[in-house]
Amino acid sequence: MNTSIRLAASAGILLVGACAVMAQKNDLGLPDLYVDAKVSRSGNGSSSAPYKTLSEAVSRASAGQTLIVRPGTYRETVAIGKAITLLAEPGAIIKGSDVWTGWFKEGDTWSRPYAYAWNRHGEGSPRSKLADQVFINGQPQYQETSLGAVSAGKFYVGNGKLYIGTDPSGKTVEVTTRERWVMGQNGASNVTVKGFTMAHGAIYAQRGGMWDGGGSGWLIEGNDM
Repeated sequence: MNTSIRLAASAGILLVGACAVMAQKNDLGLPDLYVDAKVSRSGNGSSSAPYKTLSEAVSRASAGQTLIVRPGTYRETVAIGKAITLLAEPGAIIKGSDVWTGWFKEGDTWSRPYAYAWNRHGEGSPRSKLADQVFINGQPQYQETSLGAVSAGKFYVGNGKLYIGTDPSGKTVEVTTRERWVMGQNGASNVTVKGFTMAHGAIYAQRGGMWDGGGSGWLIEGNDM
């Protein structure tokens, strides 16, 4: 479903859809800033020396400026406190997960210390309140509610640890560590976020993976979540 939402007042945001977008001129004549997660080090935000993270680019941008975000994976929560535009090229992904290594073999499972305690309030079945997520080579793992039920393709959270049932050797294990992809600060208004793929957020009911922080005039368009 392709959709766009303009927020005139504070609200939670969750939408899907995808589109290819092109850079657009801003009314103040400010130069566009560029972001590229694939560069080895952060530059000055120019096309030839882009910033490496969205957070740095946002912090250095002026109100009214446009950030052109190149393809790549951005593992961060982007806090926006000014009127700016984030314009993603196809393939730009914001993820709420990090890649985890260093697993310990425990019986028929592999474990790592786990300190995340996502808010599990809300209505619905007990399973609907579980915000923990694990992905192995891009495939979501099924969360069990007891350690004894863990086998290949499943995981369990308990005893201060995360247990997985699939051998992580030679595989990419992604674990959700952030609730939101984008959040407003200081009542920032007239923010545009366009063209991203967003995934792996520890989202629970009535909160949403994006939040305007009390600002108005937010335009969230063509994002695939």
